[in-house]
Amino acid sequence: MRGYVLDLLYAIRHAIQRSRANRFVWGFMRIVLLIALPSAVLAGEDVVLYLHVSAMGDESPEQMYSLLTQYPKSHTPTAPPVVQDSIFVRFPSPNGDKGVRIEAWREDGKSCDLELEKLSVDFDTWQYVYTPIASETNAQRLTLDIAEPSEATLGGYRVIAKEAGVEEAQTFMWVFVDDVELQDIYVENKCNELRLSPYFNMPTDAFRYEKFTYYNIHNPNLEIIGTLGSDYLDIKWTDMDGGDVPLYGVNARFAVPPVETSRIDPYQEMQFRVHVTNVFGRKMEMASAKIPPVAVKAKPHILICQDVYQDPKQYADAGSKPEGECPFYCQLKADTKNATSLLWVVRNDRRAARAGRGDTLFAESVSVDNLREVQPPYDLFSAGMYQFILTAENAETGCLVEETVEVKLDSSLISVEAIPNVFTPNGDGINDLFRFRDPTRDVRSVKSFDITVLDRSGKQVYYYEGDPRLWEGWNGQRNGDGGDCSPGVYFYIIRAEGYDEKKFWDGDYKGPLHLFR
Repeated sequence: MRGYVLDLLYAIRHAIQRSRANRFVWGFMRIVLLIALPSAVLAGEDVVLYLHVSAMGDESPEQMYSLLTQYPKSHTPTAPPVVQDSIFVRFPSPNGDKGVRIEAWREDGKSCDLELEKLSVDFDTWQYVYTPIASETNAQRLTLDIAEPSEATLGGYRVIAKEAGVEEAQTFMWVFVDDVELQDIYVENKCNELRLSPYFNMPTDAFRYEKFTYYNIHNPNLEIIGTLGSDYLDIKWTDMDGGDVPLYGVNARFAVPPVETSRIDPYQEMQFRVHVTNVFGRKMEMASAKIPPVAVKAKPHILICQDVYQDPKQYADAGSKPEGECPFYCQLKADTKNATSLLWVVRNDRRAARAGRGDTLFAESVSVDNLREVQPPYDLFSAGMYQFILTAENAETGCLVEETVEVKLDSSLISVEAIPNVFTPNGDGINDLFRFRDPTRDVRSVKSFDITVLDRSGKQVYYYEGDPRLWEGWNGQRNGDGGDCSPGVYFYIIRAEGYDEKKFWDGDYKGPLHLFR
């Protein structure tokens, strides 16, 4: 019965403290606990002892916090309920005072012999050791002031009430000082990682694993309970406006590469705030120093000329998977953040490189402050797959980022199906020319081209040399501007070579041509 009532009443006090109730409510509950608690636990018992801790020299309830231990329940069905003991936590006052006053008395107010003992552990024997530190003879109250709490004076306490040398009652408690203070925010800003860590006035391991550790004194075997330390920190990171940011925990870090959100741009100056709520409800917060950016971001853009015969040439962004043909006219641009210089490198098609034609075709560096268009020579390229590599660097921080775009250039082509074998140059506007049916579709990446037309005696009647896409075709006149050639059978011969050195002659690229009028 006593264990259950103690648990209930101390839980009520714990809830009031965590809800930051006003002083009137706290004072009232304090009286209730001091008066009602004894009457609640006296039933069936002769002596009830109180062991209490207050802030020495400071009656402000904000300087103290109390809760119950979390001794594990017994797994034995017939075992009595586990009695939880009180834990008192002293918060430093604004002027830095940490002193505590320990008081012990009988509930009925009778005088008796009171002994206060400090608990320690002999780790050689793994046994609890109780050392007397204060006593009163035939007194109603025992009081011990600890002005400067230390590791030696904090921890477990036991008070024993005796009458005529015979022990009548004893009770336990734990006393801690929560003087952990947030002092700074450690910032580690690297090229590919930003790490933030709150810095306290003591190592985090000290309060997570040592400072608030207590023992289950009702278990004769040494049983360590470290939940107060392990649960001590609840950390939240925000921007300066209180908005959530993707940073978590004691060693908060951005993902690699840094993550851009609606609130965070890691490539601009940043600043964060850390909010710490500890297991006792105490809150601490601090803003980091302004963090200059060091990371670099770059996005390459390959702009391709869609019509090489247009002047001036017009270029359009080819997207993430550029494709083109020769002659390949292109411009290289980039969107960058926090970069001071750009280096463009074009690497050759792997097959061409293995054939000994060189690996690097082009390289050019430009300053972001004096950014200009980068335009590799068009005659560098033939059919194949090329790597366009952009390296953006910040000369001040030494950070750089590399992005690669692969550009596919089609193989050379003159489609046989695009060469007619009949035409009728009679001026009716239908099939008046001997030419490729659709040169923009059927002719591709051709570096050199010529076509010869012969009559049946082998005499040349027409010749053209130049760009096949600019070839207007033969109109059926001698050399294109002489007299009309007679209807009949003629012969054409095409000789062409692609940018990939593919040859187009003989075979399907020569044959009969019928001229009708």
